[in-house]
Amino acid sequence: MSQIEVAQIIEQIKQEITVDSNGQGKASLRATARLAGVDAAGLFRSLKTAVDNSRSKMVEKLVRKGFEGVDILR
Repeated sequence: MSQIEVAQIIEQIKQEITVDSNGQGKASLRATARLAGVDAAGLFRSLKTAVDNSRSKMVEKLVRKGFEGVDILR
């Protein structure tokens, strides 16, 4: 995905992305799926499966990146 495509997607979904006072960004599942170039329903199923199998490699990677289980399912 080119820088221009990413900028266009961000412009389209900017209402779904927030940054808190600590500078941490949060995005809706739909916004995250758009940025990743995947279907939102598929991303939700994958994340739910990963959370349900909490020792999965995917969950470990997400936790290292700062995700928390409750945030994943919101």
